[in-house]
Amino acid sequence: MQLRLFVYFVLFSLAPGLLYQFVQDELRPGGAAINPTADYVFGVAPNALGALSASAALFLMVLGLDKAARLRRAFLVSLTLGLFGLFAWEAAQLVLPGFTFDPHDLAATAIGSTFFAAATLLSFPEILRGR
Repeated sequence: MQLRLFVYFVLFSLAPGLLYQFVQDELRPGGAAINPTADYVFGVAPNALGALSASAALFLMVLGLDKAARLRRAFLVSLTLGLFGLFAWEAAQLVLPGFTFDPHDLAATAIGSTFFAAATLLSFPEILRGR
């Protein structure tokens, strides 16, 4: 189980988190120079990558903090906190000065959360059996 958790961490938390930073810092600023499609993709990709990375990290934290936690509970808690936490952050941008609310970011966050759910259920199929 420890090896499976480590591989899961690398694939679904660490790698997307690093890719998030690369897109945000390197690709996003020059996206408009490439073409409008690249500008759009680089604009919303951090939301999808952030949702995947943050939810996967939350999943592992719940398992690490509560040794008795069932995989299913950890999955549901991390999916809910990740998705609604990032939705709340996007909604807060409606009133925060210097921030921009973008409904496309909400869609990208939902896509990232869907990837998290798929990756987690494929990595830990026992969740579907109620474990």
